[in-house]
Parts: sequence; C-alpha cells; structure tokens
Amino acid sequence: MEKIQNRPKLLTMIGILALLVLSVVIPQYHAEAATKTIYVTKGESVKISVKGATKKTKWSCSNKKRVQVKRGKGKVTVKGKKKGTVTIKSKIRKKTKRYKIVVETPKINKKSLTLEMGKIVQLKMTQTKRKPKWKSSNSDIVYVSSRTGKVAAVEPGTADVYTVIGKKKYICKITVPGDAKGTTDNPVNNTPAADTPVVSPPSVNPPSQDTGKYEITEKVTYVTKGDKKIYGKLYAPVGTGDFPAIILAHGFNGIADDFVNECRYYAKNGYIAYAYDFCGGSGRSRSTGKTTDMTIFTEKQDVLDVFDFIYNMDGVDKERVYLFGGSQGGLVTALAAEERVEQVKAMALYFPAFNIPNDWRNMYPNPENLGATIDFWGLTLGKEFVVSMHEFDPFENIGSFNKNVYILHGDKDNIVALSNSQKAVDIYPNASLRVMPGEGHGFTPASGKIAMEEVLKFMEQNK
Repeated sequence: MEKIQNRPKLLTMIGILALLVLSVVIPQYHAEAATKTIYVTKGESVKISVKGATKKTKWSCSNKKRVQVKRGKGKVTVKGKKKGTVTIKSKIRKKTKRYKIVVETPKINKKSLTLEMGKIVQLKMTQTKRKPKWKSSNSDIVYVSSRTGKVAAVEPGTADVYTVIGKKKYICKITVPGDAKGTTDNPVNNTPAADTPVVSPPSVNPPSQDTGKYEITEKVTYVTKGDKKIYGKLYAPVGTGDFPAIILAHGFNGIADDFVNECRYYAKNGYIAYAYDFCGGSGRSRSTGKTTDMTIFTEKQDVLDVFDFIYNMDGVDKERVYLFGGSQGGLVTALAAEERVEQVKAMALYFPAFNIPNDWRNMYPNPENLGATIDFWGLTLGKEFVVSMHEFDPFENIGSFNKNVYILHGDKDNIVALSNSQKAVDIYPNASLRVMPGEGHGFTPASGKIAMEEVLKFMEQNK
C-alpha cells in the first residue's frame, strides 16, 4: 500500500502519531489525508474505509466508465473497469475527502523462457507502478532477486518465477537445459563474455587414470581465532615425513564440500588438502558468523587465518604450501596471497571473480540507499557487503604476488568474463591462463577432471 501523503508542514505531534497508527492498517484503505492514491487492477476490487462514513455518505466519481463504485456502511468498494485514473470524493459533515484511483493492467514481460546455466535475465512488470516482490518456486534451479527481478539459472531443471500484484499471480516458467555441472559455485553477477583474443593454453596430456599412490585420511578440523571458528575438512596422505599442502576456497554461497573430489585427488597424490566453509559464506556454512556480516574482506581474512593454521601445522612442508580458489573464492584468495608472498609457493584459480566490485557498483551506484539486507542468489547479504567494496578495484590490489599463478577459465563464462582473467594475467609478473573451450562458470565433469589434473601438474612443476 502506498504511504499516506504528509499533511501541511505544521502537523502537530498528535497528527503525526495518528498517521503512524493508520499506516499499519493493511487489509483496507483508511484515508484521512486530503488526497490518497489507490491502485486497483482491472477486474479486481478494493475497499476504501473512511472514519465517520455511513450508507448516507455522498460519493462522487469523475469517470464511471473506468470504475464501478458500490457504497456500504463506513466504506465504499471500487472495482476497476477500464485502464486510467479517476477521482472519487466523499462528503462527511461538510468535509470532502478525495481518492485518486489508478486502474492498471499489469503484465509480465516474459511468460516463459529457456535460460542457459549461469546466465541472467531481467523480469519486469509493465503497466503498473506497484513494486513487485519476486519469488522462485525452486531457488536451487532458478534464483531471483526479490527486489530487482534479476533471474539467474543455477542448475538444470524447471521452475516458476512469479510475483503477485493485487490478487493475481504473474508467472514466468523457466527451463534450464543441460546436465549438472561439476565443481562450481553460485556466482555473483552477469558480465557479458568479451570478444577478445584468448591466451594460448599450455599443452595438455590426456587425463591420467591413476588416482594416486597414497591411502588417505579425512578429518574434520576447525581453525579458531578469537571467537571465530572455521569449519574445514583435512585430507592427508598416509605416510611419514612432511607433505606439501593445498588450501581450497569455495565460491559465493558454496561450502567446503564443493571441492571434495579435488581434495581426495590431491591427497592421494601426496598433498595435504584442506577445504573450508567461509564464515557467513553460505546459509549452509558450518563455520561461525552470519551471512549478513560476510564481505569479500572478511573472506580474505578467513583465507589468511586458514593459511597461517595450515602453514604452521605439523607434517606440512612449509616450502610448498599452495593456495587455490574458485570464483569469489578465487578473488579473495588472490587478495590474501598479496599478504603472504614470501610463504605461498604458488597459486591456482578457477574463473576468479575479479569483476565482483564493479558488478555491484553497476547494480547499486548509491549503496548508502540500500536497506539493511539484500537477498541475492539464495543468500541474505548485509548492506556492508556492497558498501565495503564500492570504491575497491581488485586489479589495483594484485600484482605484488610474484610467484607463479595458474588460472583456468572457460571461454563461455557469462558470469565472470574471460577478459577478467586475461587482465589479471597481464598484471601478475608470472602468470599463465588455461582457456577451457566451451566451458561456462563451472566446469563439466570431463573438463573438471582435466582442470584438477592440470593443477596437480602445476604444483609438481613448482616444487
């Protein structure tokens, strides 16, 4: 319901309190101001209640072709007949009250569509000034921002995205084609793929069928710092002596389990592998912290805390500790590496989301005007997530890491454009880019296996 317009400037405190009380009455429209705008959908009715009105109250309508007015005791029912605006007046004890009735014919801009995984489209309600609140019948398949109507395909399947205006539900039926992806996350925002030359990928041997020579152990291991407790799982080869280690950071709304295959594979090949849940990084996170407190900078600190823990752990070869991250996890891992240049041996990244701050700046150019929370891709974020990085440029904050960097990125990624990784490779003193043909934001199982083996090969070449 629209907010009641303010009276003249010299309202008394009693008048203000009266307005506050009236504003919480939702089922019917109680109007005490001189003029009030009421929206009604064609074919639907709304009731207007007026204090002091009776069956004998006189009502007038400026255009009876647009609305039908039915009087009752203390109220009037207005039914929309034709699109347009009319004025209704009531006269009670020589006082006239006016109501601006806007008859609308809302329409949704798309009733059905096929949306490829990782892509984003904009749903809109037209021919209405009322603000829709969007919902998805299955957020695991299709996520929609309740406020903006931006829709993202997350997993293959079908789902309805809908909103309710007045008494009617407006639905867009969405089909997400394709097979389930391999290791991936629910990333942040759509950036069109760039039509720029790609860096030639290094030669790749056929994927090895050897799963590794070590037996492994798997153990839940927490990293604690003050009141913070980071959940993680440690995968380790069975044997004596110190082993190299790799630390894996998941993406937006992901968890440690996203990298189970990678962790087991690296452990079987002689590496201690640790994957963890970012604090507030997901509604499923087993670490402490709220999603509304998470920012890319709190996640960067989590990377640093985890790195320090693994680096100083018994049985770890301190000369060979590697960082790894995917999407948003790739961004924060890259930022953390700048602060541990001397200790990190090398770094591997899957489609690192260096575009995140710029995308959010484009979506919310005035973040101070945001509400306390934002619902985005299945996660409730706090305002600080946007505000904290509004003036931040990742490309101006990387490059002092002079060790080897290996980035793997699909040339069909519509969430994080390939050009982001190309730019990063130009900034890093020692970086290479492996382009994954036909891959989007998240690799198919076949390409995921190749990528996993490529990272192992990269670490072996950087002992």
